Amino acid sequence: MLIVNPYIYSEASELFINKTPLKRGKVMYTKVTTRADMDIFKEIWYTVCKEKNFESEDFNPDAEHYLLKNNNGDYIGTMEIGKYNPPFFSTVSEYYDFTLDNRIRNNLGSVYEVDKVCIKKEERSTGGVDTIIRLFADHAIKNQATYYIAATEYVFYRAIRCFYGFGVEPKGEKLAYEGFYLMPCMMDAAKMLKQVRKGLGTKENV
Repeated sequence: MLIVNPYIYSEASELFINKTPLKRGKVMYTKVTTRADMDIFKEIWYTVCKEKNFESEDFNPDAEHYLLKNNNGDYIGTMEIGKYNPPFFSTVSEYYDFTLDNRIRNNLGSVYEVDKVCIKKEERSTGGVDTIIRLFADHAIKNQATYYIAATEYVFYRAIRCFYGFGVEPKGEKLAYEGFYLMPCMMDAAKMLKQVRKGLGTKENV
């Protein structure tokens, strides 16, 4: 389950409503490569889960894990991205069978599942959405991704779909979950990159 906490909606809404282009800048995330990094990832993730009364799903052993950073370089959040592999491991399949979509079924080798996205409570008013978008863009280019799939909070899904135009579309119905709604959705990587490049300038800049 992709969690983008409601405490960052104030920042996200301003970004989306004004359609502010994503600016080129320093990378604000790092890939988890050591056990120490993974310990930090789990500490942040489990803390947010406990705070929000979320039940943590299993970690995808084959996924890439990222730590989000603030301007000071402190770790403030997490993000997990792994190949969509429904016969063996998938957390989003609990909410929707994405293989029902021909585009997903015909591109399984380049479809990625996104999970465990969160921001620390004390950092939610200082940023994070732009870093998440930049991570998507960098990952899509590096891995030649065609689609991303997730089950995200409905409000965040609506913000991206209505205000930023990132080629995000719903799959199935929104689902009631622990006091809020989840929306299974998929994102077209090519459409997302096209929108991001409007702010970053050229392909080489992304």
